[in-house]
Amino acid sequence: MLWEDEDGNIGQQFSLLDDEGEEIGRIDLLAKDKAKNTYVVIELKKGRSSDKVVCQTLRYMG
Repeated sequence: MLWEDEDGNIGQQFSLLDDEGEEIGRIDLLAKDKAKNTYVVIELKKGRSSDKVVCQTLRYMG
């Protein structure tokens, strides 16, 4: 299911902020696996992906 925060913001184009409140990126889709209680990051890319996509996702994970 798509993640929804306490303000009702849905996990579409979800902004990630660092400790200082600066945006570090936008997740295409953010979902939550209720069974495992974990977040699922989904990045949509047109065409073939590259190592840049992996680096982007790792940056989101901290």
